[in-house]
Amino acid sequence: MLPEKSFALANIDDDYGEKILENTKADKYRYSLKKDAVFRERLETQLIGDFNRYNVLAVYAAAVLLGEDKEKVKEILKNLDGAEGRFQSITSADNITGIVDFAHTPDALENVLTTIRTMLKDRERIITVFGCGGGKDPSKRPAMMRIVY
Repeated sequence: MLPEKSFALANIDDDYGEKILENTKADKYRYSLKKDAVFRERLETQLIGDFNRYNVLAVYAAAVLLGEDKEKVKEILKNLDGAEGRFQSITSADNITGIVDFAHTPDALENVLTTIRTMLKDRERIITVFGCGGGKDPSKRPAMMRIVY
């Protein structure tokens, strides 16, 4: 339903990305970390994990499409802090690292744990504590438990 004079931007590394672009009359743009796309830029960021890399690339692409200066956007993204509650870490005096992330979907939890696994060194392990409080969507709880287990 986007007007012809607008743009649509999709992550084509996600199977649903091309589907999003299928029926729009807007100008279509794609971004990717893995495939050829209009936006496949190497960007510096302090944020950790592929999920953050995709988000930063999406912000960069949208800003450029809206007419912002590429180099200025790159500089801002390079110094960007993460959102509160998203992959925040703290390390104790005895070198134990705790990571807090308010992942609230199975996909988000899987992304966080995958990122943590890439950071592990020899003999390090992950201890996961997660909760699915409230009555919003109890159906996702079994899937999240399987991911943690």
